[in-house]
Amino acid sequence: MSRKPGAKCPGPDTQTDLCGTSLNEHVKAFRVLVSVFSVADTRRRRTYCKGTCGHTWHNLPPR
Repeated sequence: MSRKPGAKCPGPDTQTDLCGTSLNEHVKAFRVLVSVFSVADTRRRRTYCKGTCGHTWHNLPPR
């Protein structure tokens, strides 16, 4: 699923977005972002929400 040659990407800066990349690169970027957010959420749970937050989604058991 790639863009047609010469197709313009929407937005102000077409050289720094994912619009012109292949589907494979989109999948890689998604996996990296999920990994980063997973690490950040784990750190947040250990420091800010440890035993003090009443929201059930903040007190999920670690994987």
